[in-house]
Amino acid sequence: MRDSLEKLGSRFTYANVVSTVALVIAVGGGGVAANAALANNTVGSPQIKNGQVKNVDLGRKSVTTSKLRNNSVLSRHVKNGTLQGKDVKNGSLTRNDLAPSSIVASLLASGSVTGDAIADGAVAADDLASSPLGVARAYAWNNIPAGPLGVSSVLNNGYVYNSSGEDTTVTRNGVGYYAVRFTGVDLGSGSVHVTAYGSSSDTCKVQSWGAESVWVRCFDAAGNPADNRFTVGYYR
Repeated sequence: MRDSLEKLGSRFTYANVVSTVALVIAVGGGGVAANAALANNTVGSPQIKNGQVKNVDLGRKSVTTSKLRNNSVLSRHVKNGTLQGKDVKNGSLTRNDLAPSSIVASLLASGSVTGDAIADGAVAADDLASSPLGVARAYAWNNIPAGPLGVSSVLNNGYVYNSSGEDTTVTRNGVGYYAVRFTGVDLGSGSVHVTAYGSSSDTCKVQSWGAESVWVRCFDAAGNPADNRFTVGYYR
């Protein structure tokens, strides 16, 4: 037995040992050994076969904008609901980036769209919501709160509209009691709204309307009749 070992030992060389160890590593887990032998940052994109890096291989927040090639991320790559306004750089989206009809009113913050953001001629009648009051057929600002009793005065202060094209007049029939006439406008249907004008606590309200006229009464803070300026509008 000793003679056999001595004969076998005499046949070991450095090359025999190294080749045997290499064979054992290759068969029994050489991949692990090879990985352990790699220095940091020695494996780059050219060394990785396409499609071999999966989501599970990526650390959290390891992919940032600086790692992405321009135009490499498309809408089909983004999961629905994952992008919010805070994720989009100001000014980075233009109309060319948006699908037709993709932006609706519910997605816009109140007051976020100003006149400067609307192209000339871009808003048509079909784009406007109908007013719950209807269309303004006539309106006026009474800036003559204390005119002569029983005398009709034409309102031409620049804040008057009469869809018939005729004059609009106001007549003071008593303290805080007025008749506004929209000549040529039939007030038989629709609605009328009156609001006191000014910084005081006086109030004005509609007493009645019919034919071409609206009758208005105004009061001070104590509820007493008081002469006051007001606005009146007729909608249908």
